[in-house]
Amino acid sequence: MQVIRQKSKSSLFLIELLIVIAFFSVAAVVCVRLFVEARLLSASGRDLSGAMAVAQSAAECFKSAKGDPALAAGVFGSALDSEGDVFLLLNGEPAVTAELSPGSLGDTAEMLFFFDDGLRPAAGEGSFRLLISVSMENGLSVADISVSSGEEPVFSIRAASAPAGVGEAAI
Repeated sequence: MQVIRQKSKSSLFLIELLIVIAFFSVAAVVCVRLFVEARLLSASGRDLSGAMAVAQSAAECFKSAKGDPALAAGVFGSALDSEGDVFLLLNGEPAVTAELSPGSLGDTAEMLFFFDDGLRPAAGEGSFRLLISVSMENGLSVADISVSSGEEPVFSIRAASAPAGVGEAAI
């Protein structure tokens, strides 16, 4: 009879060990899932923060250019690259910011800048796109600025500026 009790004790120990292993396996799966979700949330926050910085920089360049789309593209290009040779699509046509002259675009324009994963300027298609659509509304030059990743919008902002010479006093 003693032999039977030892077998039941060892089988009970094995069942208990299997339950503990199952419990820790489930806990490990939950922890891994939480870490993955935290990483995705962190990446999303990083993208939003970078997109906000790029869009705000574009808005400030637009305002400092007094709403002139060509000058704004040149200023923004210089802010992105010390040479100012940033590639963009201007009204659907390839262009380089250093080649634009102030006033050359008139009152309306659509500028598309490309950025890589780190939100650094990219020549051609990148992970992020900055679209600046400039139009005239009620005597103001208005820019709708949006940053998107693929087809998904990340951040957008609207900026307005009085065109050069409007509201300025003669000296």
